[in-house]
Amino acid sequence: MQENIHILGIKHHRHWKGQHVRIETHRTIELVFHLYGIGFENIGGKNFHFNSNSLSVVLPGTPHDKLYAEQSEVIFVRLTTTMPIFNESAVYYIKDENIRKLFMRMREEIAASRPHRMQMLTHLLGEALILFSRTEPIYYPIGDIESAAFYIDTHYASKIDFQKLAADSNYSYDRFRHIFKEKMGKAPRDYMIARRLSRAKYLLETTSLSIAAIAEQCGFATNAQFSAIFKNNFSTTPATYRKNLKKR
Repeated sequence: MQENIHILGIKHHRHWKGQHVRIETHRTIELVFHLYGIGFENIGGKNFHFNSNSLSVVLPGTPHDKLYAEQSEVIFVRLTTTMPIFNESAVYYIKDENIRKLFMRMREEIAASRPHRMQMLTHLLGEALILFSRTEPIYYPIGDIESAAFYIDTHYASKIDFQKLAADSNYSYDRFRHIFKEKMGKAPRDYMIARRLSRAKYLLETTSLSIAAIAEQCGFATNAQFSAIFKNNFSTTPATYRKNLKKR
């Protein structure tokens, strides 16, 4: 796998809310894995939105620009490969949590500058691309359902009226829920909870805010509710998750 991949550049970036990356093109493949954050991206004249766990794929010679709607964190890679993985430029939502874990390990490897760093990064990227090729990725062109998803992305910390969101998308709620789950991989309410948890993990990793403050900021009714949902999804409590991060 690794012999077919040549990394020309790899970086860990943070972007601020409202930051606009101007139109550009590259002679090589560009991958951007969004560890955290949300925004819009135009790739080759098609509009997409991205959020946590989405992967932007831009093939050579394709113009693209993006706008960050929230403080975001990404892994940026420029590469060449002979592997027939990418058929088109698009933004894909990654359902396989193992792919995210591999990009998180890339982030650590970039920061640590250990011996044989590039060989390890190539190995991790190769494994991530193999897993990507085995999935049926969801891509994010802007439509009624995708617009509803973006509304949830930007209002996840507030109470959302899903019945109204369905009506605004011109669907009955049952039909809206079915199509939303089919396109986005999760039912609307589960999608909202995933966004809350994603933001909570980011705050646990990058700030010293208290658990209670993070729970409130991410839209959980109580600290206890936050801890219970977090443990149900990640098999650990927020406090233990942060403690283990500090140990590493």
